[in-house]
Amino acid sequence: MSNPNPFASPQAAPGIGGGPGMEGGLSPNAATILSKTRGWVMLYAILMYIVAAILLIGLAAAGNVLREIPQFAGLGSLFMVGILVTLAYVLVEAVLLTLFANKIGGYLQTGSSDAMAAGLKNIRVFWILEGVRQLLMIVFGVIGLLSLFAR
Repeated sequence: MSNPNPFASPQAAPGIGGGPGMEGGLSPNAATILSKTRGWVMLYAILMYIVAAILLIGLAAAGNVLREIPQFAGLGSLFMVGILVTLAYVLVEAVLLTLFANKIGGYLQTGSSDAMAAGLKNIRVFWILEGVRQLLMIVFGVIGLLSLFAR
């Protein structure tokens, strides 16, 4: 069935943008899955906040230990910068997950597709950062393996 008026506003396909029986563009099944996912997302975010706290404690401990060993003075500052970068990275990911979980809650309460779109944008950035982290881990793993075989 084609629209006789080629200048008419486009209509969304069923299930996209809130057709009949849809809540803000998502099916009731998708909303149920999101509600079940929210708790796990918050758990992972809380675990990341705990890792950030441990990194802060490690940063303080490393600063105290490395200050007393003069041979590690240059290496100590590099080590502390590495911990700070890791801390910032973990905090950014934890905040992105927290925002995503909050947007899921907002969507489930109001049915606003704008809240869900903002949450999906947050989770997209999270997965980009996770992909970068995984690539770095692969590179460091290959370097570690090469250094083992070079002996």
